[in-house]
Amino acid sequence: MTERIILNDDDVVSMDKDENLTYKPTSRVDEIKNEIMERFDDDYREWAREGITCQCLSVKGGGWLKGKVRIEVSFELEFTPDKTSASPSASSLNDLREQLDL
Repeated sequence: MTERIILNDDDVVSMDKDENLTYKPTSRVDEIKNEIMERFDDDYREWAREGITCQCLSVKGGGWLKGKVRIEVSFELEFTPDKTSASPSASSLNDLREQLDL
């Protein structure tokens, strides 16, 4: 099973700057998230911030209700380490744990 790590906003990732949304070789996770939201906001600003005037007919009943529909976006960045990227000391510790059946 592949280990997946949810990255914190202060974590730093390094990649080819042409692949990075911030166009830099290294970026904090919060910088990447902000860039995603800025690009999203450009296309869907009214949907995401003010909302769009509409009417809603709920399956729960109550008839048509007037109001606004708005997009709420929440996401996280996930990192999956390569099996070969483990440091030798971490690998040695894991081998020892397996031998000791911990």
